[in-house]
Amino acid sequence: MSFDHGSKAVFKLGGQDYSQYLEEVDPSFDREMAEMRHLGKKSVERLAGMRMGSINLSGDFDPILDQALYDAWNSDSPVAWEYYPQGLLAGAPKYSGNCWISNYKPGPAASNGVGKVSATLQSDGDITREQNA
Repeated sequence: MSFDHGSKAVFKLGGQDYSQYLEEVDPSFDREMAEMRHLGKKSVERLAGMRMGSINLSGDFDPILDQALYDAWNSDSPVAWEYYPQGLLAGAPKYSGNCWISNYKPGPAASNGVGKVSATLQSDGDITREQNA
């Protein structure tokens, strides 16, 4: 198994790389599950349903990142995203899809630190996984 430091991760929104502003990319891929609890059975059975995902971003405030996140939040159409958890190395995984920004927080800002940003992206449609070429 190949391990890489998280600092090599790359995150793109709308085709642009914003990794230099981000401290954390926290994806979660979920799937709805329906439960069946039939009489005479000893265990719950499950039916897998729709897939969905979300990504929480956090980083340092910069006007370039702020503009991109605000525009995506304010848009009337979903925006493309790409996430490379091990960077752009050949053979490393790449996750991608389209998303809406359901929450954008251009702050907090404190007198003793760097201004921060955070955003929550919600998937729209399929999420794909492939390997970098």
